[in-house]
Amino acid sequence: MVMAKELPEDLVIKILLLLPFVSLLRFKSVCKHWYALITNQNFIAKHVLHNKNCNTQLLLKTRDKANHDYVVSTISHETLQVSLTPLPPPYFGVNKEFHIVVVGSCNGLVCLHDCLALHDVIWNPATKETKVVSKSNLPRIVPAGYRTRIEGMEFGFDAKTNDYKIINFITISDPRLYFCSPSENGVIFHVEVYSLRADTWRKVDGPLCFLSIHHINPGIYINGMASWVAYGNGWEESFVLSFDMSDELFLKTPFPDTYSDGADKIFMLNELIAIPFIDEQGFKLSYDIWSLLKVGIKDSWTSLFTIGPFIQINDSLGFPFPLGFWKNYTIFIVNGQLVLYDPSTKQITNLQIHHHVDKEPIQLVTYMESLVSLEG
Repeated sequence: MVMAKELPEDLVIKILLLLPFVSLLRFKSVCKHWYALITNQNFIAKHVLHNKNCNTQLLLKTRDKANHDYVVSTISHETLQVSLTPLPPPYFGVNKEFHIVVVGSCNGLVCLHDCLALHDVIWNPATKETKVVSKSNLPRIVPAGYRTRIEGMEFGFDAKTNDYKIINFITISDPRLYFCSPSENGVIFHVEVYSLRADTWRKVDGPLCFLSIHHINPGIYINGMASWVAYGNGWEESFVLSFDMSDELFLKTPFPDTYSDGADKIFMLNELIAIPFIDEQGFKLSYDIWSLLKVGIKDSWTSLFTIGPFIQINDSLGFPFPLGFWKNYTIFIVNGQLVLYDPSTKQITNLQIHHHVDKEPIQLVTYMESLVSLEG
C-alpha cells in the first residue's frame, strides 16, 4: 500500500488500464482511493477503449440437452475455452415459456429480448448487473385482422452523449398480404429508439422498408452504426440499411451489381456481407463474402473470398450455416454442432459444442468483459 501511495496517480491509472477485468474487480477492494479510481466513469471508458481488441470473447446462445433451458456460454477468443454463464435474474428460473434472442453486445453490455413477452433486459455478464428496460411504445390499437411484429432490433452506443440505445423496427400489417408492397397491404411502419440514460422509448422517422427476418444474424453493430439487410419497393429492391446511433439517421447502400438474385437469403456476418449461392444441381452451397468500406457508397463494395462449397448434411439440418469469424478469417459454422472452418485449407475442427435443433437458432456475438455500469 505504501508503494501505491508513492506512485504518481497518472502512472497508477496507466498501470490499471493495462489490467484485465478480473484483476480490476479484485483491486477495487485494495483501498477507497483505488475503488474510486476504478469505478470512475472516465476510467471505465478509457479501459473499454484500451481493451477493445484485447481479451475478446464470443457469447454463444443455444439450448441445453433437454432442449428446455437456455445456455449462454463465453468462448475465449484466444484459447476457445468454453465457460457457462447463467442467465440474468429476469430470465433465470422463470417458470413460464420464454423465447430469448441476443439483440447485441457492446462495450461489455448485452441486450436480451424475450420475443413472447416483448421483454427487454440489458445485462453486464461480468458484473452481474441487469436493467429491465421500460415497456416499449408499441401501438396498442391496431386495425382488425392486423398484427404487430418486431421486424428487427439492434443495440449500440451513442458516443456523442455517452448513452446506450436499442432500436426497434415494427410493422403493423395484414399477414395475408404481408409480401405485397406496402401500398397494397396498408402496412404501418413504426421505428422507435430506447435510451438507457433516459430509460424511455421515443418514435423516430424511419424508411418504408422491411428487414430480413429469415436468418440467424439479421443485423450487426460496428463503430456506432447498426446495419441490416432490408427490402423496399414491394420486396423488389434490396440494400443494406444502416442507422447512426449518434445522429439517428438512416443510410441505404445498394448491393454490388454482380449480386443478381436470392435477396431473401443474403445476411450480415460480423461486419461483412455473406451472399449464398447453390450450384445448378442444388447439392452444393457456397458463400461469397463481401466487405463494405463506406456505408452509403455502392462503389465501396469489395469482394474478399468464397467459403465452401458445402454439401447438405441431411433434410433436417440442411446446409451448414456460418455464424461469425475467428482469427485469419477462420469461420464458425453450425451444422448440428459448432465447428471451425478454414477457407484456405478447407479444414474443419469440431469444437464439441452441440446445438440441439429447435425452432430457435443458435447465436454467436462478439463480447468483452467490462466494468461499464448500467447506473453510470
